[in-house]
Amino acid sequence: MNEKPTAQSRRHRSIDYWMNTRNWWGPLTFILVISLAGVGMIGYQTYFEAPPEPDFKDMDGKVVIAKDAIGRGQKVFHQHGLMEFGSFFGDGAQRGPDFTAEALHVVAEAMHEFGINEFRRKEGREPSGPEMFFIKESTRQVLKENRFDKTTGSVILTPAHAFAAQTLRTYYFRFFTQGKGATVFRNTGELGKTKEIEDLSDFFFWGAWVCAVQRPGSTFSYTHNWPYDP
Repeated sequence: MNEKPTAQSRRHRSIDYWMNTRNWWGPLTFILVISLAGVGMIGYQTYFEAPPEPDFKDMDGKVVIAKDAIGRGQKVFHQHGLMEFGSFFGDGAQRGPDFTAEALHVVAEAMHEFGINEFRRKEGREPSGPEMFFIKESTRQVLKENRFDKTTGSVILTPAHAFAAQTLRTYYFRFFTQGKGATVFRNTGELGKTKEIEDLSDFFFWGAWVCAVQRPGSTFSYTHNWPYDP
């Protein structure tokens, strides 16, 4: 009678089986299926869960930043190689600023300034400590509030947010003509056009909005609350 195979002999047969290249089709097929499923899932989430590129309008319905301007600003960003100077969403050379983080900070500061000026205008005095805290908290809440309307493809900005968008344009015009960015781009004759800088600023404003506003149905932003800015 044949002897019952021992655990050691079964292990040896299993090793011999998998060492034979003719038997590799099974594991390779399994890995291929899993890999394709993973890539497909990531592609689906990237496409369908990506942040929108809306028209930004003021309370009166006037377009402050058009969707097309965001696309034009992105082209300017790539055409002039700003990825080799700074970064966007944390991706880039890091020799200059991360424009999304910087734009978010400038926007927040401008909105805070707008709130203080509105208080002065209405009350005729400087805000006290608790009132300053309330203005700052209001700014945080407005930054996080997602006012995107899918039916119109637009975002209605508060007066403070609309003011910040204009402030950001001024900031980056100075940055690329008089500030740190000018030392990089002035000698090459690039980014000298006001319209290009304006579109670029609008692209950065959109990036700041994506970083701050809460994703629908969530308590965090489209970038999971990156970057941190108190």
